[in-house]
Amino acid sequence: MKFVALVSGGKDSCFNIMHCLAQGHDLVALANLYPKDVNEQELDSFMFQTVGHDIVSYYNACTGLPLYRQELQKGTSLNVNMNYTTTKNDETEELYKLLQKIKTDIPDIQAVSVGAILSSYQRIRVENVCSRLNLTVLSYLWQRDQLELMSEMCEFSIKNNQNNINNDVMMDARIIKVAAIGLNQSHLGKSLPEVFPDLVKLNKKFDVHICGEGGEFETMVLDAPFFKNGFLQIENIDKSVNSSDGVANAKLTVKFIERKLDINEQIQLLKENLPKPTLLNEKWTALYDKVKTEGAVEIEKKDKILAISPPSSNITSPCVPIKTSINLCGERMYISNINPRNWEYGNLEEQVKDVFNQLDHILKKQRLSVTQFLSCSLVLKDMSTFTNVNRFYKNFFNISLPPSRACVASKLIKGRLQLSLIADLHTDAPIKDQEKTGIDHSDQMNEQLDRNKNGLHVQGISYWCPCNIGPYSQATWNQDLNNQLTYVSGQIPLIPSTMEIVNKRSGEYSSVVALRHFITLCETIGANKPIHMLCYVSCEEIVDIISKTWKLYCDEKAFSSDDEAIDIIKSLIIVKVSQLPRGAMCEWGGMTCRTYLADQELDVQLSKLDLLDNDPVASYEGKNDFFNINIKNSKYTNKFFTGFFDTETELRNFLLKLATFSFPHIKSRYQITMYFNPHFIMENDVFDPYNNIEYYPVESVYDYEGNQRKFGLFMSISY
Repeated sequence: MKFVALVSGGKDSCFNIMHCLAQGHDLVALANLYPKDVNEQELDSFMFQTVGHDIVSYYNACTGLPLYRQELQKGTSLNVNMNYTTTKNDETEELYKLLQKIKTDIPDIQAVSVGAILSSYQRIRVENVCSRLNLTVLSYLWQRDQLELMSEMCEFSIKNNQNNINNDVMMDARIIKVAAIGLNQSHLGKSLPEVFPDLVKLNKKFDVHICGEGGEFETMVLDAPFFKNGFLQIENIDKSVNSSDGVANAKLTVKFIERKLDINEQIQLLKENLPKPTLLNEKWTALYDKVKTEGAVEIEKKDKILAISPPSSNITSPCVPIKTSINLCGERMYISNINPRNWEYGNLEEQVKDVFNQLDHILKKQRLSVTQFLSCSLVLKDMSTFTNVNRFYKNFFNISLPPSRACVASKLIKGRLQLSLIADLHTDAPIKDQEKTGIDHSDQMNEQLDRNKNGLHVQGISYWCPCNIGPYSQATWNQDLNNQLTYVSGQIPLIPSTMEIVNKRSGEYSSVVALRHFITLCETIGANKPIHMLCYVSCEEIVDIISKTWKLYCDEKAFSSDDEAIDIIKSLIIVKVSQLPRGAMCEWGGMTCRTYLADQELDVQLSKLDLLDNDPVASYEGKNDFFNINIKNSKYTNKFFTGFFDTETELRNFLLKLATFSFPHIKSRYQITMYFNPHFIMENDVFDPYNNIEYYPVESVYDYEGNQRKFGLFMSISY
């Protein structure tokens, strides 16, 4: 892709450009924001580095590329909320104007390079602007290990503080500001390799960020591999120290030095040799090797003989009476089974419009804001309709932090799509009457965020994890709940840096890579304790591989002392669907939390809850077919179940007991997601009486051991 690089003059934006080039992208322009008062160096911007902006003005001479610049006013960090929404006169809107102008001048530009490493504040704003301009974000430094990353930067930097006189194609970044304990005036003007040993020591002693992500220091790049025409040579360094805070700055005087040699060949060698993180690190490579080589793992495989053999893949759905369900369960509202009412005669667009019109009506009737949705399940009859359906979906969820999502295809749904969602009621989201009709949710009212809702919504391409391939967040949660109950989007085995699917012929590799993405997401947000796990598969041959992958992962997982009683292996349901996005073989998803044992004042118990003797769930606890976790927050105790049934009679009796049970609190409710093949349902009374079940038609259901089962259930009970 042709890309423009956001450059502050610092090392991170420069090094990210090198990775963009190494990935085969084509640099066509540079972009920079600088103070309106050119005599000012530091604007104290929340978003942009402006120290050394005068040096950046040389960059078009160094690169031979157009340098676009936009003025910044001081004090325009107006919207400092983490999840940014369009805000008039905010400094982020100056970036929008700048990129909009570049896109006008260079219409075929497709992407923007940004050097964000850990700053979600910066990443979210760049992604917001690029999304509005239909540009892809390239952020290859995102979530990189700082020691590893700085080591690589030093490897490709000049090794002393002398000016580059040998036309070496290396990065030359100098320290121009220090603002951390242990860093002082003596470090100003030094190169990265020179200060690296001190940064490592300070990191160990004072937790100073090695890459300066805490504002500990700023750098200015004087030479880089993409400086084809020349580099900058220091003529003078004017150092100063602020007596009030000890911050030291360096004002550089430089001159442009023209290159004497053609460096294109050296640049190509550099791009080829630039170190790139492996998709599977040492831990995940070890797991993959075990999955690939160990053969059968030690699990008790049961021979479950179903009364009805699963239908062939070309059989479509029987007409089962699935109704839309709206169910309040604790502080969550479950809106399930929205199917097109015109499924028998409507074309795709008509059916999609009908589903979202139904959802729009529910929002108005229940006085919900679209920002309150945490999670969404979207089932298509045919994955080839994904692009068209996604267009309507994106229009509806055109918000800064959309719900997490799993999207699969099942030939067994009635119409062309089925939609189910979970809304958070523990909220301060603005609830306003909507006089207009239709499903346009892009107005400013709906851009007002629910401040209790948090999430991870990464849209930039990196080495870290796949970016979103649709209008959904990777993970969402209510940040007021101590356990951080988190809904995680389904993860397929994509190569993050290219967004291409891995080798489809390797089930073992697909299984491990997709699970690696899921776990990495959870570790990034600090919610890596599974509550329930779901793995979709598009072919039955991979079921045993999924089972083996999960078993070996659970065996290798290093539990802390408070996790030892939790046997998470039983939290998994495997379901066979018709198709997955990008033709993937598997997709891992589920719900996780930060900790099973929350703060002591919440009196969280992992033991059985104090329920009535006739509790219909208690009799299933401890059985091999059931897994449960109990978590309590300040208002509710939540009981999460994963379970299986093999006869319609067992399922019917269980559901009837739940429906007639007197819960100990008037607001106590339960919600079930039931995975099943509709051809296994002989009597419609499994459907008719219940208003708290999400019915999820799939081709086959399997437990964590790979045994085929008739019905798989995820259940949540709030007391």
